[in-house]
Amino acid sequence: MNQKYISLELAIANDDLDLFFQGSGIYSFGDNIFYPVRRSVMADEAMNIIYSYYGETLNQSIVEKVEKCIYELLSYRTGKGIYKAFEILASIMKSEKEGKATFVCNTPKLRMAIEESVANNTEKLKNIRENESASISGGMYELIHTENIYYYKKYGFLIIRNASKEEIENIRKYMSREFSLKDERLERAIDKITCYRDICEESLYWINNQCFVDDSRCLKIEGFSAKKLYKTTYLQPIGAYNYLVYLRNNPQAALENLKSGLPRK
Repeated sequence: MNQKYISLELAIANDDLDLFFQGSGIYSFGDNIFYPVRRSVMADEAMNIIYSYYGETLNQSIVEKVEKCIYELLSYRTGKGIYKAFEILASIMKSEKEGKATFVCNTPKLRMAIEESVANNTEKLKNIRENESASISGGMYELIHTENIYYYKKYGFLIIRNASKEEIENIRKYMSREFSLKDERLERAIDKITCYRDICEESLYWINNQCFVDDSRCLKIEGFSAKKLYKTTYLQPIGAYNYLVYLRNNPQAALENLKSGLPRK
C-alpha cells in the first residue's frame, strides 16, 4: 500500500488526524522549499492524500473523520486550532470548486462553525503571533481575514461572511424578494455583499432605509460612493455596492469599465 495511505490510516487509528494535517512527526510531508515560514497546517497536502485515498478505498468513514477533526480544532481553548480549521475548509472548498474532490463535506455547516469561532475568539486570535502570523500586527485574526479575501478574489468563495446571522438573514430575504434569487445564486450574492464589513454595513443601511448613507460620511473607493455609482451609471443600489467590492478588489479594471461601458450620461 502507498506509504502516505499507511500514514493516514495510522493517524485515523490513533485519532491523530489533527497531527496528520500539521504534517508533524511521523506524519511529516517534508519541507516545502517554496514556503520558508514554518506552517501550522499543511491542508492542501493532507487533503490531496485523503481525496486520493477515498477515491481508491471508498472508505466513507474518512468524510466523518475530516469533519470531526475540523470541529475539534475549533474547540481548542487557546484558539490556535481555528486557523487550522479555516485552512482545511479552504482546501476542501477549492477542491470542490475545481472538481477535484472525491467526496463532499457539509460545507455550509462547517463555514458557520468557523465564522462563529472567529467572531467569538477575536481577541485571542489577535494575540496569536506565530508561524504564518508571526510578523502580522493583528495576529492570526488579521491573517484569517486577509486569506479570506484572497480566497474570494482567486477562487470566488468566501469562508467568513462579515455579518451577523441576523444581518445575513436580512440580506437573504431582501435579495430573494427583490431579485428572485435562490439557492447557489442567492448565496453567492450574499457572499459578495458580506465580503467587506464596511461595504456590508452600507448595503444594510440601504436595505433597511431605502436611502444611501449621507455624502459627508459615506464610504468612497477610488473616488466613488455607491450613490455616485447609482446616479452616474445604470447600476441599481445593490449593484452599486457590489461594484464597490469590484473597485476594491480590482481597481484598475473596475475604473476602465466605468470609463468604457457603465456610464449612462
